[in-house]
Amino acid sequence: MKNLSSWVGVVAVGAVLAGGLMPTVAAAQTSKEKASKHRQKTKNDWRNATIGSGAVGLYGLIKGDKALAAGGLAGSAYSASRYEHDRKSQSKIDHSRSRNGTYVTRNGKRYKRVISRQNGRRTVRYVRA
Repeated sequence: MKNLSSWVGVVAVGAVLAGGLMPTVAAAQTSKEKASKHRQKTKNDWRNATIGSGAVGLYGLIKGDKALAAGGLAGSAYSASRYEHDRKSQSKIDHSRSRNGTYVTRNGKRYKRVISRQNGRRTVRYVRA
C-alpha cells in the first residue's frame, strides 16, 4: 500500500509539472509587452507548481511517507522562490521606462530630459546623467 501511495505522489507531481511546461501562444504588440506576458505566464506556472507540490507534501505528511512529504515540501519551497524571482523580474520589465520628473530610466541607466528650441521648434533630447 505504501508503494502505491508513493507512485500516486510521483504521478501527481509529474502532472503538475507537465501542465506548467505546456506552451501557450501569446500575441504581443511590442517586445516589452511580450516579455511582460511571458514573465506573467512563467510566474503563474511557478505558482501552480508551488500549490501542486505543497499538496503532494501535505499528502505525504498525512499518509506518513517521509520521502514524499520532504520531496513535495522542498519542491514547493523551490517553486515559491522562483515565483518571487519572476515577480520581481516582471516588475523591472514593467517599470524599465518609468519617468521620474526630468529623469528617465531605461535599462537601468538614468537619462536627463533636455528640452531646447531650434528654428522655432521644440525638441526633446535625453542625455546620460
